[in-house]
Amino acid sequence: MRKSFLLVLGLLLLLSCGRGGREGEETFRGIYYWKTDFRITPSDSAFLAAHRIDRIYLRFFDVVLANKAITGYEGAIPNATAVFSSPQPDGIEIVPVVFVTLEALKDMTFSGKTDAVAEKLVTRIDAMCRANGIRPVREVQLDCDYTERTEKGYFALCHSLREKLAGKNIALSSTLRLHQLRDAAPPVDAVTLMLYNTDNFRRPDVENSILNPETVKAYLKGDYRLPASVALPVYSWGIWMRDGQFRSILHKSEFGDTLLYRPEAGNRYVVRKDHIVEGHDILTGDVIRLETSPYDVVSLVREYALSHLKTRSIVLYHLDSLCLSAYSSEQIESLYGKD
Repeated sequence: MRKSFLLVLGLLLLLSCGRGGREGEETFRGIYYWKTDFRITPSDSAFLAAHRIDRIYLRFFDVVLANKAITGYEGAIPNATAVFSSPQPDGIEIVPVVFVTLEALKDMTFSGKTDAVAEKLVTRIDAMCRANGIRPVREVQLDCDYTERTEKGYFALCHSLREKLAGKNIALSSTLRLHQLRDAAPPVDAVTLMLYNTDNFRRPDVENSILNPETVKAYLKGDYRLPASVALPVYSWGIWMRDGQFRSILHKSEFGDTLLYRPEAGNRYVVRKDHIVEGHDILTGDVIRLETSPYDVVSLVREYALSHLKTRSIVLYHLDSLCLSAYSSEQIESLYGKD
């Protein structure tokens, strides 16, 4: 009798672990960190503690296609590697995130170097974690806006990387954009559905590209088979346009200076005087569309998403004290879900 009980218990434990020890896990509270310099300020620390956040998804580096004329090298290379000005916060797990550009993905696919790139990713992530005291590492996440044409190549990268990480008992997750919901699920242990940047910010007729509930509802239908976290936006930005054409995203989100900007209908501002913003020459007559993440809209989308997904947790994008100051503590707690 005792042997039978132990056998059943062992099987249950094995099934509960899944590959990399992530499937079937308890929910958690996460947040993205998307700056090149990992620097946790006192206000950041207070926010993390107040909302009992236990996981930071930290962009480690990008994978881009090398410019041979500059680097003397062909193929996919790391770029914009994070530096660590702050240690890993106590009690908070860090998940390394690697962003892969489509150009790099296509190159590794056509050159047959996908497996070699996956091996280099594992080596680089491990080296960065060792150098900066990041432990334990139980999950790595890939971020790529792959398309129908590049899906096969991305899935090959996921498969190779997942196999290599499994040997270290590390799970692999992937970000997932709304348009990717309609296609096959990537070969990973879990996904994080990005419920932001839902519309094309380059289009002049778009009101708010960060989050459009109708766009979310159009894509999010039926159940998704993989365990899924939901990433919600808590940020603002300015979309800079000239003559109806997109010029750049501005991280600046305050346009109340009436000497420089004239408010127009809705969320648009017309530039009244030439000036420089974040290194850009903003000219008289240019238009800036201020886009935000209103709490009521984010909350509405959250509830809709939770009814359609095998949800692991909520992840906010991203840790920025200026943007987060637009929300009350109660609102943040509501987005995470009160325990």
